[in-house]
Amino acid sequence: MSQPPSLNLPIGNGFSRLLLLFLWCFLLACGGSGDGKQDLSTRISKVNEQIQLLEGQISATDVDTTNKLERIKEDMRGVEDLIIEEDYARASQALTNIRTRLQALKASQTDNSSTLDLQPFGKVEIKKHGAENFETMDNLVDLSKVAVIRTGVRSGLQLNPPKSQTSFFLSSQSEIKLGRYDVGNGRYRFALVKGVFQFELDKSNKATMGLGDWKAEMRQGASGELSHIPVTKSSHIALHQGTADWTEGADSGNLTKYQSLHWQDGKRSASPIPVAPNLDQPKNRHTLLAPGGSERDIPFRWHSEIYIPSFHFQLSDQPLFVTRLEDKMGVTSSDVELSLGPGVYYWRVRGISDQGVPGAFSQTFKFEVTANEGSISQADAPEGPTSDAPGPPIRNLEVEVLGGMAIISGKTDVNASVNVNGVAAVMIEAGQFSAVVNFTQRGEHRLRIIAAYKESGGETVIERKVKINF
Repeated sequence: MSQPPSLNLPIGNGFSRLLLLFLWCFLLACGGSGDGKQDLSTRISKVNEQIQLLEGQISATDVDTTNKLERIKEDMRGVEDLIIEEDYARASQALTNIRTRLQALKASQTDNSSTLDLQPFGKVEIKKHGAENFETMDNLVDLSKVAVIRTGVRSGLQLNPPKSQTSFFLSSQSEIKLGRYDVGNGRYRFALVKGVFQFELDKSNKATMGLGDWKAEMRQGASGELSHIPVTKSSHIALHQGTADWTEGADSGNLTKYQSLHWQDGKRSASPIPVAPNLDQPKNRHTLLAPGGSERDIPFRWHSEIYIPSFHFQLSDQPLFVTRLEDKMGVTSSDVELSLGPGVYYWRVRGISDQGVPGAFSQTFKFEVTANEGSISQADAPEGPTSDAPGPPIRNLEVEVLGGMAIISGKTDVNASVNVNGVAAVMIEAGQFSAVVNFTQRGEHRLRIIAAYKESGGETVIERKVKINF
């Protein structure tokens, strides 16, 4: 599975152009622009991810390949122009052409189609067929000769087979067996021994995944995650896209997107997984100023259209999140606040089900904190407004508790949106809003009501405590 797609489109000339492009991508992320446009947004994310990976693999002396990649990046700016002009058909055609050229460029970097197209981080080792010991992986390894791959602490491995959109990611402290790695025919077979393995298949590719006695055939552009943690005796398979036909002993079944299987102490159960949350702030490609180059408090906020029990928040200084500056599990609110100094950061969030199985990650947002000797103001931030803008009013706030459900209603500005604990409120009329938050446990809980202006980013936050008695 690709790491959470990052929509890092090249910056064009002019703030208005960038703002229009950002608003278009934001609307797609919220799911309100149709399947065709959403597909285009996903394709843009994947192409930019491939460009980033290829940039890291090209030799500094390879002038020809470097020039070809620069022309591709220039053509991506042309795609940006077509999007601003709302010419989505031509933008789609241009992306198809760019993808084909990228695949050819990737293939030219290897001597044969079975050689691994990879990006290792930290300590990555392999054991070849017939070998007794592990050896350090290099960039020219032939996976047809590899039986096992394992990663160490603070390491990981991104696999990008040439001539396809398929990708695999092995997280830190993980180990996986390779039964088949056939790039030419687009057929793969893996068995996870421990750790986390994420996958995203091209629609023309198929893969067999194994997890203990469980095996599955992944189809139709399947993407998802396999996990096995020996210490806790827990495992799961979460399917984010596509379908999977599975067997385990005499049992068999089918998985579709947003479904999972979970094993605890050897007992299997099925459950749905959360959809990917939508990120609110810091906004993608945003610049925040830190007075005097010191740290400043950065609020991270996101929302979901449905109730999600808890979230997994990640912050990193590199786009694949192999190493993480923050890795918070069990976040029960839809916000986190951190103090960060100057630097470039990437962040993403995913929901966790009641059974502890994670859903797909949100898009990856990139932002930068830069040093500033003066005070922070909205005019200082070239990428868009900051959270220092005033927020909309929240009036006539009422909270009603019915069993395990809290019903929140009130009134705000007609140009504002509202979410409560990450659940988007229904905007009725004249600024009136209503939201329902469900709780699964008794006791005292916090409600965080956030009203925000969509254009300026200004927010108003009110907190209330409720007592839930089933």
